[in-house]
Amino acid sequence: MSFHGGQITGEKSEFAAEIYDRLNAQGELPDIDGCGQTQDELIKAKDFLEKVLDAVGDPIFVKDSKHRLVLANAAECSLTGRRREELLGYTVSDFFPEPLAEIFWEMDELVLSTGLPQIFEQIVPDVGGRLRTWQTKKSLYVDPFGEKFVVGITRDVTESRQAEEDLRKRLMTLTQPSDDKAITFEALLDLEDLQRVQDAFSDISGVASVITTPEGTPITRPSNFCRLCKDIIRNTEKGRANCFHSDSVIGRQNPGGPIIQPCLSGGLWDAGASITVGGKHVANWLIGQVRTEGQDERRLLDYAQTIGADEEEFAQALREVPIMSQKRLEKIAQAMFVLANKLSLLAYQNLLQARLLHEREQREERLRASLKEKEILLREVHHRVKNNLQIISSLLSLQSSKVLDQWALDLFLESRNRIAAMALVHEELYSAGDFSRVSLKKYLEKIVPRLANPASKENGPACMLQLEEVELSIEKAVPFGLIINELVTNAVKHGFRECQEGELRVGAHLDGSILTVIVADNGPGLPPDFDLGSSETLGMQLVLGLARQIRGTFQAQNACGATFTLAFPLD
Repeated sequence: MSFHGGQITGEKSEFAAEIYDRLNAQGELPDIDGCGQTQDELIKAKDFLEKVLDAVGDPIFVKDSKHRLVLANAAECSLTGRRREELLGYTVSDFFPEPLAEIFWEMDELVLSTGLPQIFEQIVPDVGGRLRTWQTKKSLYVDPFGEKFVVGITRDVTESRQAEEDLRKRLMTLTQPSDDKAITFEALLDLEDLQRVQDAFSDISGVASVITTPEGTPITRPSNFCRLCKDIIRNTEKGRANCFHSDSVIGRQNPGGPIIQPCLSGGLWDAGASITVGGKHVANWLIGQVRTEGQDERRLLDYAQTIGADEEEFAQALREVPIMSQKRLEKIAQAMFVLANKLSLLAYQNLLQARLLHEREQREERLRASLKEKEILLREVHHRVKNNLQIISSLLSLQSSKVLDQWALDLFLESRNRIAAMALVHEELYSAGDFSRVSLKKYLEKIVPRLANPASKENGPACMLQLEEVELSIEKAVPFGLIINELVTNAVKHGFRECQEGELRVGAHLDGSILTVIVADNGPGLPPDFDLGSSETLGMQLVLGLARQIRGTFQAQNACGATFTLAFPLD
C-alpha cells in the first residue's frame, strides 16, 4: 500500500513520517509488484473520499489519541483560516486561544476515555472576527489495530440559536399583563411580514404609509413617502417633531372609524387608525400625504418658513405631491381601518397563544418536576426493597450456619436463593433507571451464573446463554425470576449430581408477543416416571403456580438431558 498526499513541512515533519510509516505498516500486504491496478484503485479511493468530505459543507476533522489532526476537510480549513498542510499534525493549541483549546482538549479526552459521543456548543470567532455559535459532535473510532481516533463534525447554528433567543424573549414579553408597558408591538407581530403588507397597500392605493408607536415614532420603514415630507419637512428638527405629534393625534384610538384630517405638520391630508390589543393602544397606522382639490397652497408654502426649510425647494416638492379627491381618500382610509382591526385581532390572538404556550410550558415543567420527584422516590423504594431482601438473605445464611440437618440446610439455601432472585429484579430496576421494566438479557446474564456456580461448589457447569433483547414488566419480572431460580437450581442439584462438570443451556426467543424460555442440561435427564402435573416437590409446584400467574405454559421433557420450556405473553 502506498501513501499519497500533501507534504507536511516544518517542525511537524516527524509527524508526517510517523503517519507515512503507520499507513505503510497497517497496509502490509503480499508483494504487489506488478499490481499497478490495485495501487491505482487505492489512490482513486482515497481521492474519492477526500472529494466527498470536501463536498460536505460542514467542517469535518479527525484527531489521533495525541490530539493531533490527521484529517480535515475543506470546510474545516475555511473555519480555521488555514491550509490543510497547516492543520495536519497540529493540535488545537496551535491555532485556538488557550481557554478554547483547553475546552476542546477536555472534550476529546472525554470521548477517548469513555467511548461515548459528545455534543457541545461553543461561541468561536470566525476568520473575520465575528462571533459564531458552533455545535460540534465528537465520536470515537477505533481502527483494526486498536488505535483510537476522535471523529468530529461541526455545524454553524448561530442563526437558529438567535431565532430561538428572539422567540424566547418575545414569549417572555407577551406573558406580561396586557397593560404592562413591556409588551411591545414588535413582540406581537412580525415586522417583516407587516412591512410587506404596508408596502403592498401603499403601492395599490397610491398613498404614503407608515406604522408608528402611539407617540408617533416610526416602527416600519416609510412606504411611498413624498419628497416634501421625507426629504424636506422631516429633515428639519421642528418639522420632524411636528410630524410625530401629528401621527400620534391622527392615529389615536377611535373605534368608530378612521380619523381623516390635514396633517398638523405640513398640512397635507392624512388618515389614521389605531392598532389595539385587549383594549391597549400599541401602534398607529398612518396613510396620506396627498393634496385635495381646492386646498390653500399659500398656507402650505408658509409652513416652509415656519420650520426653516428652503421655500423654493419646498414649493417645487409641493407640486410633486399627488392630488386625490376627498371621496377616494375616505375609501382608502376605510380599507386601512379594516386592515388595522384585523391586525389588532391577529396581535391579540398571538398574545393569547403565547400565554397559552407559556402556561403549558409551566404545567409541563411542574409535571417534569413532579415526575422527577416520583422517580427519585421510586428509585429509593426499589433500593430499600433490594436492601431489605438482601438483609433477609443474609440472615438466612447466618442461621443456616447453625443448622446441622442437611435437609433443613437445603431448605434454608433454597429460600435464600428465591429471595436473592427477587432482590436482583429490584436491583436491575434501580440501576437501569426504568422503574417499570427489566432487561431479561441482563437479568439472566447475572442470575444464571450465580445459581449455576454457587460458592459451595468448586466446579459448576458451563453456562451457555442465547438471549434476545427483551424487556419484562415488573409484574412478570418477579415471578419469572423465581421460575428461573427453581429451574437452574434444579438442574444444578439433580442434573449434575454425580458429575460437577456439565453444560447448562438457557435460551430466550421472542415470537411476536410470546416469549419462550428454555432451560436445559446435559445430565441424566428426568426419571422415567416423572409426571409434571403430579409432582409433589415444592419447586415444581411453585413453577407451575407462577407460570399460571403470568398466563404461561410450562413443559418438561428429556432431550439429551432434562429440558424445561416456559412460554408466556409479554403483554
